[in-house]
Amino acid sequence: MLRLRHLLCWIMAVAVPVSLSASERIPAFLSGSGEVTINGSSAQRGAALYVGDRIATGDNSTATVNLKGTVITAPSHSSVIYRGTDVELGYGTVVVNTQSAVKGHLQNLTIIPSGAKARFELTDTKQATTVAALEGAVEITDGVHSLTLPAGQMLMRAAMITSDDMDSGGLPKGAVPETPHRRRRIPGWILWSGAAGAALGGLTAAEAGGSARPSPSKP
Repeated sequence: MLRLRHLLCWIMAVAVPVSLSASERIPAFLSGSGEVTINGSSAQRGAALYVGDRIATGDNSTATVNLKGTVITAPSHSSVIYRGTDVELGYGTVVVNTQSAVKGHLQNLTIIPSGAKARFELTDTKQATTVAALEGAVEITDGVHSLTLPAGQMLMRAAMITSDDMDSGGLPKGAVPETPHRRRRIPGWILWSGAAGAALGGLTAAEAGGSARPSPSKP
């Protein structure tokens, strides 16, 4: 009987820490409206998110991920992968409002808040591929090159720029000219100065027209 009691105590000592550890791996919860899925299945309100889960939204839908110190919002026709301390945009738009330095990933870029608190937006649609620092500066790197994006500025794919967007000096309108004090840049991307709000407003209107990238056939 004594041996059985010792065995039960040993099992409880092992099982309780494992249970606590499992609960600690569920730091985020999903809420939203409209058509929201997790890994291709309809999401329940208040569903727990695990690292690697893909959240996608349909027409007139919004998904919100809440975790300690951070709120991640994805509007209609968007797909994001939750990675715990990171979020990766698949297509559409995601806004990260963080007080715990949650990072973002967009194509070959990693976006890192310069401080613990920041709000930034990532967009990847047929109309645009952009990173906008809405509040607080962010550091952006492609693994080799890097730059600091101040609040109110935006980074845009150079492939989007047409001749109509160029000024008389041969620079994109609103682009920040390179100076000896501003040599850090990322090939293929253009730093847009003071135009983030207006540009993003136009992109939002375009997305509302249903021209965002189509959802992939597999989650």
